[in-house]
Amino acid sequence: MYGGGIPPKSTTMYVGRIPASLSDDTLQGVLQACGEVQSWKPTLDPDTGKSKGFGFVSFVQAEGVITTLRVLHDREIDGQKLIVKTNKVGGRCMVFVRSERKGGVLG
Repeated sequence: MYGGGIPPKSTTMYVGRIPASLSDDTLQGVLQACGEVQSWKPTLDPDTGKSKGFGFVSFVQAEGVITTLRVLHDREIDGQKLIVKTNKVGGRCMVFVRSERKGGVLG
């Protein structure tokens, strides 16, 4: 279990193409259903204070990342498909795990 503070980079994700009709509270609830959220940082327009349609979520445990990728990536909401991506560190870890299942990094 993660002990607090800044979460490991592999638990941070980009969430994009968030429709304006989806409230921040609703999205936070959906993310929390995927795993315990350490932080959610929507990106806001500095002039209007409105969402720019993307943000960054950090989960306490890596399982939240995996669940979010499975449940939310390409999920259509109000005609827009959400984009969910891991950061580069997390992405590299997932590639390594996949390659290990196939017989090693080189094989």
